[in-house]
Amino acid sequence: GRLKEAEDAVRFAISLEPSQEPAYYHLGLVLAASGRGEEAKMAYRQTRQIAPESPFGQAAAARLRDLGEAVPAPPGPEPKRAPK
Repeated sequence: GRLKEAEDAVRFAISLEPSQEPAYYHLGLVLAASGRGEEAKMAYRQTRQIAPESPFGQAAAARLRDLGEAVPAPPGPEPKRAPK
């Protein structure tokens, strides 16, 4: 049905531009809605790998937590050192 069509469309978008994290995030949504949680986790992880601090990367982290996965915080800036 519609979820299969959505999955096909998102996978096609990924094939055209594999570095776009929104496509992986939306693939995760479609897979989760299809009851394919492990595959959804993989798509969300890919979203985070591409752009962990983007809005889609942050949303993917929330989805992963919802699916029971521990998600490390993205690396922060280097700590400032006191002058000598």
